Amino acid sequence: MTARPPAPDPADRRFLFRRAAIAPICLCLVAGLHAFRVATCGQTQWKGGGFGMFSTVDSEAARFVRAFALTVDGERPLAIPAHWDKSVAELRAAPTQAKLDALARRMAAMHWRRPDEHLVREAQRLTGSIESPAHLPLPPIGLDRSLEAIPSDQPADPAIGVSAVRVECWRLRLDASTSSLHTEKLREATVEIRAEATP
Repeated sequence: MTARPPAPDPADRRFLFRRAAIAPICLCLVAGLHAFRVATCGQTQWKGGGFGMFSTVDSEAARFVRAFALTVDGERPLAIPAHWDKSVAELRAAPTQAKLDALARRMAAMHWRRPDEHLVREAQRLTGSIESPAHLPLPPIGLDRSLEAIPSDQPADPAIGVSAVRVECWRLRLDASTSSLHTEKLREATVEIRAEATP
């Protein structure tokens, strides 16, 4: 007569069930957090776990951040400095109002110039010409180039007067009924620049 195998210990079975439940519980928590961030922060479904990413074209690559300066000559586009690429990438992935406000404040604290003025001054420096600063006309309509930030180690005398900075976050949306792409503004932030009081 053969001996029966010992009955499984109930404590071992409970431990096995607990270990088997960890992965599904973690997956549900990650999926729930992802759905919450997509709904509340406008996060793209391609980030933060990627649940539903293949059901939408709303990836980080389909989003873009634009910046504008309000000047006496009208609204001018701003070139966002390259050292802020990480902040811009975070905005494209999950554009919260706090992040957008912070970027607008940082851009409003900078001085801006036309890139062609910088080139003229560089040419004057290389040729030894130190005549009066060159005042260039505005570029023709359709050739409006972005203003560039003046580095902090350079003088701000060629700066253009800016009264406000506006930063916008946009995304491309696919209209399924017409199979065409449309742009949609997600958020925007505007920061007024106060003129410094003269003594």
